[in-house]
Amino acid sequence: MRFQSKMLDDLIIEVQSVLEDDHMKFVLTAIVALLVIIITSFIVQKTLFKNKNRTFILTGPKKSGKTSLFYYLTTGKIPELTVTSIEPSVGKLKLHSDEYSEAFADVVIRDYPASSKLKNLYLYPFLKENIRGCKGLIYVIDSSCFDSSYCNMVANDLLDLLKITESIPNGVDIAIFCNKCDYFTSRKPKKIKEMLENEITKLYKLKLRNLNKVSLHDTTENAEADESEEEDNFEDTLNTAFQRGKFKFEMLEGNVDFLEGNAFKQKTEPLTVWFCEKAAN
Repeated sequence: MRFQSKMLDDLIIEVQSVLEDDHMKFVLTAIVALLVIIITSFIVQKTLFKNKNRTFILTGPKKSGKTSLFYYLTTGKIPELTVTSIEPSVGKLKLHSDEYSEAFADVVIRDYPASSKLKNLYLYPFLKENIRGCKGLIYVIDSSCFDSSYCNMVANDLLDLLKITESIPNGVDIAIFCNKCDYFTSRKPKKIKEMLENEITKLYKLKLRNLNKVSLHDTTENAEADESEEEDNFEDTLNTAFQRGKFKFEMLEGNVDFLEGNAFKQKTEPLTVWFCEKAAN
């Protein structure tokens, strides 16, 4: 009896030991799993924050100085030769101020070619897919040759961009950088803004009228439905920017700032301030 009792006691002790070991294993496993979840969540959130809050788009017409501005913003130097981009370029913003250089060292600028064909290939698809991660868009123009035909080209270009940037709540903030502003033939940002608002008003109404005509004369049901949907989307995106039938930049979801400077003479202080403001928000 004593032998059996001793065996039973030993068995109970062994079972308790096993249970205690399993309990410890379970606790340790739970702790490790929790740590893995916390660390992974931190890394993912940090990555998403960077991707969402630190990307800027740089675009504009040909020969506006856009790509030269890109090299100055990302390298601190102006190219000696004229630069024409044929594919997107990506670089980190290099602010010329000790106060901001470290804080915004991870800000990324994406420069896109001016060609319409290349914009359709690179810019518009990227912007549509990453619209919520874009902190701002810099549109560079040559203010020294801003006549009626140049204004028409820029207005058409901006309409295509605004259909995308205004497709989300609060839109995307835009800086229209009036390059070469110190030339004798240059127009002031206030005048450029006024000319663009008048031209966009004309173009917008004309585009809607043309879409209506296409929709009315289209004999194919599917094509007619597609055109009708395109018209509705186009109108819904920008119609709130009109005040008494006239387009106003102030009525857009995103803020539009007209800045002046000369990238070739390294005069970009207003743009630097704009970068700091947008990257910090």
